[in-house]
Amino acid sequence: MPQTAASRAFPVAPLSCPAQVIVDNLPPGSSSAQVTFTGTWATSSASNSFGLNASLISPGFGGTTYTWKTPAFNAVQACSYQVFVWWTVSSSRSPSAPYTVLGQTGGPATKNFNQQTGGGQWNLHGTYTFPAGAIGTVTVSDANGRASADAVQFVLVVPADTAPPVTTITTGPTGTITVNSASFAWTGSDNVTPVGSLLYSFRLDPLEPSFPAFGSATSTTYSGLANGNYTFLVQAKDQAGNVTQPAVGRAFTVALSPCPAQVVVDNLPPGSTSAQVSFTGTWSTSPASNTFGANASLVSPGFSGDTYTWKTPVFSTGEACTYQVSLWWPVSISRSANVPYTVSGQSGGPATKNFNQQAAGGQWNLHGTYTFPAGAVGTVTVSDANGRTSADAVRFVLVP
Repeated sequence: MPQTAASRAFPVAPLSCPAQVIVDNLPPGSSSAQVTFTGTWATSSASNSFGLNASLISPGFGGTTYTWKTPAFNAVQACSYQVFVWWTVSSSRSPSAPYTVLGQTGGPATKNFNQQTGGGQWNLHGTYTFPAGAIGTVTVSDANGRASADAVQFVLVVPADTAPPVTTITTGPTGTITVNSASFAWTGSDNVTPVGSLLYSFRLDPLEPSFPAFGSATSTTYSGLANGNYTFLVQAKDQAGNVTQPAVGRAFTVALSPCPAQVVVDNLPPGSTSAQVSFTGTWSTSPASNTFGANASLVSPGFSGDTYTWKTPVFSTGEACTYQVSLWWPVSISRSANVPYTVSGQSGGPATKNFNQQAAGGQWNLHGTYTFPAGAVGTVTVSDANGRTSADAVRFVLVP
């Protein structure tokens, strides 16, 4: 029954050429796709043979050969290998046994080895490049005397990794942002180093003038950014020490709005005024619950033309600001079901809307969304023209 040569191939990522191929001899008289011979080869009694099969010995009459063949290395690309040969030592061996390597670019290469020494180990024949689709062949001959036939080995020559990794910023702002924080995430790829083994260094210019030590982080967040121009930079380093050059960057501008995010104006105690609060008529403390803030809400007598007015400071001297304007009142059955609130100061002129103060109290109720030009203040006035009215608080929330 035919035997199979002891052939082992180990793939290595990301290269597609086998990392190592070993072809061992077979017992006397046996052949396979990987092992052929001519003449007569007998079992050798010499020690230190490779693998499970004892090495073979030829009679030394000059017409005997033993050949080892690999499978095809790669169908689409060339592969470079160091080719090694293994023999067993004996004083009866030839001191000049010829080994011929075939299949490589440049044609066959024959070198002679002294089999009376250096056995029981891998001995380098040479380094050869095998074109796409090629197989590696090694033949030993007893043309120069008795020869040992044992094993051959092909070890892939991995090219030096000189290519830097590719770094990609996957998330992060570009252009102009109106918030004071920025988050970034990134990844990398390399022709040799696995993605999980890449290291990264990053910085935010001009806040961080130099790159820190490399680490494994793949995201970061910057907070408290002032108005200005920024560039986020990140670079990857592979296991060979290659670094992405130049660093990958993403530029953005922080332009925080000068408009305040929120303005709330609460009522004052009865009879009190300020730059933000004024009134006409008489407003007394209301016993109603669910008032806003520290001051109890106020109530007017009703149908007397009394008004209560809340004013904001100037929103912005340099640009227009858009706000949602909301109102707060406490609920009472004695309040008007049709209370007029007028918002002033916005583009387009004053806007009056009526609200039922017998319901929906103790919460913010939207009056509308209005744009106030540069230099404007926001004003809200409530009137008791339609009956008893509560005066409590108003709120302006910036619309980004």
